[in-house]
Amino acid sequence: MKTFLRIIIVAVMVAVGIRLIEQIERGGFSQSKEDPIKVAMAELQKRDPLTHAVLSDHPQEVEPILQEALKTKDMKTMQKKVADLYLEYGPPVHRRASDETTLALYVPMLNLIDALAKHAPSSCKDLLTGFVKVDILSDPAVAAAYKTYSSAYIEIYSSGKQRVETGTLLNDDLFYQILFVELDFSEEDMEKLADLQSISNADACNLGARLYDYKLIPAAHRAAYLRRIMFVQ
Repeated sequence: MKTFLRIIIVAVMVAVGIRLIEQIERGGFSQSKEDPIKVAMAELQKRDPLTHAVLSDHPQEVEPILQEALKTKDMKTMQKKVADLYLEYGPPVHRRASDETTLALYVPMLNLIDALAKHAPSSCKDLLTGFVKVDILSDPAVAAAYKTYSSAYIEIYSSGKQRVETGTLLNDDLFYQILFVELDFSEEDMEKLADLQSISNADACNLGARLYDYKLIPAAHRAAYLRRIMFVQ
C-alpha cells in the first residue's frame, strides 16, 4: 500500500522542474544576456505555473540549486533537489486549503486525464508517476486541460497560504474503505498501480480516472479523500 501512496504523492508534482531541465540541456541560456535564473523561472511560470507558485515563494533556496545545475550540468541532482523542495513546502500548504477550493480540483483533474486518454494515452502513466513530458502540451486539448488544472491547483495553494489549520484528513480505515468499497479498487488494481509499465496505456488512464471519481465518494469525505491521496507524504 505504501507504494501506491508514493505514486499518488509524486503525481502531484506534474513533472517538477522538467521545463528547467530541458531548457538547460538544450543550452537555451548559453547565448542569453539575461539572468539565466530569472529566465528559467519565467519559463517555469509559463510552462508549469503550479510548480512555479510554490518555488517562487522560496527563492533563497531555489536559486542556489539552479546555479549549481548551471555549473555542473547535473540535471538528476537538480531535479531531485527541486522535487524535495516542492514536497517540503507544497503539500503542507495544500492541506490547509478550504474544502471548497480543494473540491474544485476534481473536475479539472478528470478532464486532464480524459484529454490524455484521448490525445496522449501513454502520458497517463507519466501523470501517475510524475514525469509528464513537455511535448504533450503541444496538443491543444491537452494544453487547455492542463491550464485549467493548473489554475485550480494554484487556487488550492493560495487558499492554503491564507489558512493556519490543516483541513480534515481521512484516517486509514476510512480511506481504505472508500478506496476498496466506494471506488471498488481490488488488490489487482493496486498491483497495477505499483507496476504501471506492465499494463496498457488504456488501463493506466482508466485507473487514474477511477481514483478521482468523486461522485462515488460520500460528499462529506470528498475533500478529505483528495487531501489524503494528493497531499499526504
